[in-house]
Amino acid sequence: MTNMPKLPFHLAHKPLIAVPYADLDGPYIGNTDAFYLSLGIAQWASESEINPDLSAKVWRHSEARWSRQSEELPLHRPIDLTILISVALKQASTGRVHLPAETFEKQENDLDLPVYGSFQETDAQRALLRRRLKSLVRTIATQHPDIFAEGLNEALEAANGNTSTKQDSASSAS
Repeated sequence: MTNMPKLPFHLAHKPLIAVPYADLDGPYIGNTDAFYLSLGIAQWASESEINPDLSAKVWRHSEARWSRQSEELPLHRPIDLTILISVALKQASTGRVHLPAETFEKQENDLDLPVYGSFQETDAQRALLRRRLKSLVRTIATQHPDIFAEGLNEALEAANGNTSTKQDSASSAS
């Protein structure tokens, strides 16, 4: 196991759950600056808040100290990035990426995005991302079977050409 710096509890982001990540960082194992992934109280949250914002953080460390390049994101953004990654892996080779309305929160219209430059992953990257996406699907299916089932039903309806929105199906159920 990599010689890990101790997780800092004195910095602005207060970790509640942390994964020692250096030995799990895909192709960067053994040569990474990402030592922990954490979920915790966001650095922008007030200490007096009753229900402070939670955030996800990648803790990066140089040889001397915690990096200012450590990324902290509200919890919905890594999910949104995962959606974009998934779609881009499938569509980017066409030169465009299409995100249907309601892909993101309050997205009322389809987004048709250009791809700037070459978005070509290597065979090794493709295999790694495929394994990680399969792990994500397994995790959602086992930890959130209700969400998995709803999402699967919506995907099957869309694949079968049913264009009703989530709101239509919710209002017909009432």
